[in-house]
Amino acid sequence: MPATGTLVPETPDGTLLELTPVTASIHWDEVNNTIALADDADLLSGTGNTTSTDMLNFQNMPGDFDVAVDVTGAMRTEISGIVDDTVTMLFDIYNSAETTLIEALASLAGNHSITNTTGSAQTNTDNAAAWNGYKMRLQVLRSNSGMPDSVSADFSEVEVVLNYDAVSGAPDEEWAGTQVLGGLPPMKKPEMIAY
Repeated sequence: MPATGTLVPETPDGTLLELTPVTASIHWDEVNNTIALADDADLLSGTGNTTSTDMLNFQNMPGDFDVAVDVTGAMRTEISGIVDDTVTMLFDIYNSAETTLIEALASLAGNHSITNTTGSAQTNTDNAAAWNGYKMRLQVLRSNSGMPDSVSADFSEVEVVLNYDAVSGAPDEEWAGTQVLGGLPPMKKPEMIAY
């Protein structure tokens, strides 16, 4: 049975944290509001002269998760200050060791005001055990031409929409934390009350 979940970053932060949180001391909390409920005051910022990367965790898969079908990533970003350098915002899924690219989700280069970018759907058939270990990678990729430009490059929000096959007969479960199914948390089934 097909089902859909929307994943956003959640505690704890990953082990590679090079971006700068603007309003909080923790990284994941700056970019976990979903695109639809974006808070552009909360940002992860790459203001240095070199490439900077964050690896962020997200919630475990629900109990009815069998295997993935496809995955689509979206990010909300802005870049300003580029003169002759090349600066690209990247959003990907990496393995649990934070070393191997699993899915390239979205990218956008050049100066732009706050913009939503949604990548194309990527076929993925990994199981729950694999997805429970994956990380979101947010990267500001820089290639400087001579003296580095004074660039501000910010992530406002990131999210992953994951279509998956649900186990037939498994109990309906909410995704952990702020993770949501189909854009809204599922309603709980009423319990039988004996009189």
